[in-house]
Amino acid sequence: EALTMPLCPRLSLQPIFQAAVAFALDCHYLTAVHCTWLSLLCRSVDHLGSAQCSLLTSALSRISKWLLYLAAVRSRNNSTEIEVLLADVPPLYLPALLQNWASLLHFALLGLQPTEVFSKSLSPSSSRTAVPTVSLASTPTTPPPSNWAFVLPFGSSNRQVPDKEDQLRVADHLARLRDATLAGLVNTLQTLMDLWTAWAMSGRRQSLGSRGVEQHVPAIWGASEHVWGQILSLIHPVGANYPVQFVSALTEVWLREQNGQSVLQLQEPTMISPCTAKQQDIQALASDLPCLSCEVVLNCAKRLLSSKELRAPQEECFFHFLIHCVLRSSAAELQRCWPLLHTVLKFTISPPPSSTSNTAGAAATAAYPPRLFLSITLLVAYLKYSHRDPDDRRVKREIQDISQRCLDACINVVGASLENTAWLRRSMAITASHLAQPDSAETCTGAGSASSLATASPDPFCVIEGGTDGSCSNGTEPGQVKTRDSIHSHSENSGIGCSSSNSADGGAGVSTVDRTSQGGSGVDATTGAGSAASAGSSIQSSPCNTAADGNTVDGAAPATKSLKTSTRLMAVYSPQALQCLSHVMATFVDMVYGSEDKERAIAILTNMMIYILPFLKTHSSQTLVSSTAAINLLATVSEFHYTRRAWRREINDLFFDPGFFRFDGSQLASWCNIMDNLLGHDKQARRDLLSRVSISQTGLNLFTNSDIEMQQRAHLLKRLSFAVFSSPVDQYEPHLPDIQERLAECLRVQMAPVVHQQVFLCWRVLLVRMSANNLTAFWPVMMTELIQVLLQLEQDLIVDATKMIRRQSVASAQSCPQEDPWLGLYLAACKLLDLVLALPPRNLPQFQMYQWAFVGTQRRRRRIVPESASAVVGPPEFEPYMVRMVDLLDQAGIPECQPLLQTSGRPLLSAGLNISSLLDLKPFILGLVRMHHRSPTLTAGASSSSLSSRQQGVGSSATAADGMSPAQYIEHLIGQDFLEGAK
Repeated sequence: EALTMPLCPRLSLQPIFQAAVAFALDCHYLTAVHCTWLSLLCRSVDHLGSAQCSLLTSALSRISKWLLYLAAVRSRNNSTEIEVLLADVPPLYLPALLQNWASLLHFALLGLQPTEVFSKSLSPSSSRTAVPTVSLASTPTTPPPSNWAFVLPFGSSNRQVPDKEDQLRVADHLARLRDATLAGLVNTLQTLMDLWTAWAMSGRRQSLGSRGVEQHVPAIWGASEHVWGQILSLIHPVGANYPVQFVSALTEVWLREQNGQSVLQLQEPTMISPCTAKQQDIQALASDLPCLSCEVVLNCAKRLLSSKELRAPQEECFFHFLIHCVLRSSAAELQRCWPLLHTVLKFTISPPPSSTSNTAGAAATAAYPPRLFLSITLLVAYLKYSHRDPDDRRVKREIQDISQRCLDACINVVGASLENTAWLRRSMAITASHLAQPDSAETCTGAGSASSLATASPDPFCVIEGGTDGSCSNGTEPGQVKTRDSIHSHSENSGIGCSSSNSADGGAGVSTVDRTSQGGSGVDATTGAGSAASAGSSIQSSPCNTAADGNTVDGAAPATKSLKTSTRLMAVYSPQALQCLSHVMATFVDMVYGSEDKERAIAILTNMMIYILPFLKTHSSQTLVSSTAAINLLATVSEFHYTRRAWRREINDLFFDPGFFRFDGSQLASWCNIMDNLLGHDKQARRDLLSRVSISQTGLNLFTNSDIEMQQRAHLLKRLSFAVFSSPVDQYEPHLPDIQERLAECLRVQMAPVVHQQVFLCWRVLLVRMSANNLTAFWPVMMTELIQVLLQLEQDLIVDATKMIRRQSVASAQSCPQEDPWLGLYLAACKLLDLVLALPPRNLPQFQMYQWAFVGTQRRRRRIVPESASAVVGPPEFEPYMVRMVDLLDQAGIPECQPLLQTSGRPLLSAGLNISSLLDLKPFILGLVRMHHRSPTLTAGASSSSLSSRQQGVGSSATAADGMSPAQYIEHLIGQDFLEGAK
C-alpha cells in the first residue's frame, strides 16, 4: 500500500529530495535503481505540487542524457566499451528507460496517466512493426525501501476533495509543465533521432556481415524492432496533438544535421543539397509516422511561415524537409494535397512590401529570394512526381497560374541587376554596381547560420559537458551533469521567460511559453528552447541584411531610398535566379504549358528574353556566373522547337555581333546547342548564312578600308565554321558545294592572311563534321594551299633565320607584342597538318597519298654519303617539308629544344597556343618529324610508342588523365580556337 500512497507535496519541495533524485539518476553505479526512482515519479506525478515541473523536467533531461549515451555506445560498437556497460547496466535497461520517458512525456503533454500511455499509442498497422509493451514488472529493479510508508503520512483514505483554488493551482502546474516540455521538444526529438540512427547503423552493419559484439546487445536493450516500435509509439501521440510545434522542432533537428551546408545548391540540377546520412534516417522515421504525412506537413507550413517563428536557415531547412516529403509521397497523395500546396505556394512567392523602410523590412527582402527558389523547387518536385490528371482543367489552370507567378517573380529578381537604357522601348543593360562586384555561385543562403546550432546542447534544461555522441570533455563522465548558474539569463536572452525552482543541481530551471491547449493546428506555442536559444544569430549572419553599399537601412528613410535598397538586396541574388530558371524552365515549358498552350509559353519567354539578353551580350569575368546561367537557360529552352519565335531574332543578331566569340570556354557546349537548334531545322537560315559569306554580299566598297573588309569577311567565315561545328555529322552535306565555293572565293583574295587563317579553321571543322567520302573534292585544294603556306614558311626561315633570335628577345621584352597575321596563318596551317596526321588512316583515306610530301613514309634514317664518294647520277632525293624545316632550323644555329610528344592519338599542338615567332614552332616541327622516324639524329628505338598510339586512332575508347577520348580532345581543340577571350 505504500507504493500506492501519493508523495507529500511538502516532501517533494525539500531540496534534499530533489538532490537525491538528481544524484540517483546521474550515477553510473546506480543504474540498477534508475527505473525504481522513475517508477516512483510516474506513480506520484499528480501529487508533486509546485515541484512537479522542476522534478519531471529534471528527470526527462537525465533520461535524455542516458539515452544519448547508449546511442553513442551502440553507434561506436566498441567491444571494450560494451563489456563495461554490461557490468553496470541491468538487462532491458533501454526499454525500461524508454517506457518511463514516454510515461512522463505523455503525462506532461497529453495529460495521460502512466498506466494509460501505451493504450493510445500507434497501432501495428501504422508503424514499421508491432509496438510491443515493456512491463516495468519484468524489469529487474531494486524494491523501494519499506520505511517509505512512514515517510508518507498521508494515505489514500486521508485525501480531501480539492476545492476550486486547488484545481486552478493544479492546472497552472500542468500548464507550466507542458510549456517547459514543449520548450525542450527539439532536444527530445534529437535524442530519439540519435537512437533511431544508432539502431539503423547497427542494422546496416549486420546486413554487411560485420556483427562485432552484436550478440551481447539484446541483453542490454532488446531487439531492434522493439526499440523502433517504442520510438514510434512515443513520437506519434505528440506529433498528432501538437503538429505545428512538432514539425517546427523537427525542422530544428533537420537544421542541426545539415552539417553547416547550404540548402540551396543552384549550381546543381536538383537545386538543393543532398540529404546527409542522419537526414536520411529522419526521412525513414517520418515515413512510418502518420503525423508526418505530406498533408500534415503542408497544413503546418503556412502557419509556420506566416507566423515568422522560423529563422532564415530554419525556413530553408523546412523547405528542404518538405521537398523530400513530396519526393517520398505517392502520386495519389500528392494529388490530394494540391489545394494545400497551392495555398502555401501563393503565400511563399508573394514578395514583401516594398514600402517597408526599417531593418526588419530589409531582412524580409533579403530572405525573399531563397524562399522563392525553394518554392519553385517544391513546385517542380510536385510536377514531376504527382502524375496529375491532364483532363482536370481547374488544377491545370491553377498550376499554370502559379507557375507564371513563380517565373515572373524570378525574372523580377534577375531584373534587379538591370537598368533601362532607352526611354521609349525596353532595352536593358547590367547596372554598373553589379558589374563592379563579381558573381558568386554561393551567395548568402543562410548556410552560415546553420553551423551555429550544430553544437547545441542536447539537454534543454541543463548543460552537459560533451557532444550528442555521448563523449564528454574536461574529464566529465557521461553520467555526470555540468550545471550552469546563468540558465535563467540564457532563457531570457532566448525570448523565453524562465521560472527557476530551488533544485539542488540548478538544472530544473523551467522556461515558460505561451500556454496552449491540446489539439490540432490551432495550438500556439514556441518552437522550443533549442531554436530560441540561437535566435540572436538568425539573419545577422547573412551578408544580405545590409545594403549593397554597406549602409544599414534607416527606418526614417524616404520610400525611394527604401525601394533602392530593396533593389540592391535583390540584385545580389540575380545569378542564383538565372541558375534557378535554367534548371526549371524546361519542366515548366514541357509539363505545364506544352504544345497546346504554346502561345502562353511564348509570351513568357518573349518577356524573359528582355532580361537575359544583357547577360548574353556582356562577356566579362565579373558576370561569368550570370552569363553562364543565361546561356544554359537559353540552351534548355531552345530544345523546344515551337519556342524559336521567342528568341530566334535576338540570337541571330547576337551571332553576327563582332564580340560574339568572347564567351568563356565553359559556355561553348551550350552555344553549340543553341546554334544547332537555331540553324539545324531551318534550311533557309543556313542558306542565308552562306549568302552572307559571299564576296558579293561583303562587297569591295571604294570608301571602305581593305583591312576592315578582310576582317569582316574573316568574321563571317568564322561564323560559318562555328555553325558547321555546332551541327551533327553530315548535316551540312547538301550545302558542301556552296561551302566549297565560298572557300575558293576567299582563297582567291591575295595577301589576306586573316581570311586564309579562317579557311584553314573551316577545313579542320569539316574534317570532324563530314564523312570521308563527302570531302573528296576538298583534298586537292586543301593540300595545295597547305603546301603553299609551308613553302612560304620555309622561305621565311631561309631569309630571316639568322635574325629570329634577336627579334624574339625584343618581342619577349615587350609587354603587349603586336600580333602578326602571317604567324597566325602559319600556326593555322600547322594545326591542320597536325590534325590530319593525328586522325587514323581509316578516317582519312584520301590523305594517305599526300602524307609522304610532309613527313615521308619510309621509316629509316637518312643515308649518309662519304665525301670521297663520286657524285650520284640522277635527280636529288626529295626531302619532306617538315624535314627540310628541321634542317633549316639546325643550320641557323637555333638552340636545341625538347620536341613535343604525342599522347594517345592526340594532336601535338595544345589548345590556346599562340606564337610570337617562328621559333615557337620548332618543338612541334621536331616532334612531328621524330614521330615519323625521319630525324637525322633519331635513335633506332625512338617513337615506337608514338606510332602505336597513332594507329590506335580517334575511334579508340581509351581516355587520358583528363577523361577525354582522342575524338573528344580534338573537338575540344577546335572549339577553343573559336574563342577570342572575355574581358
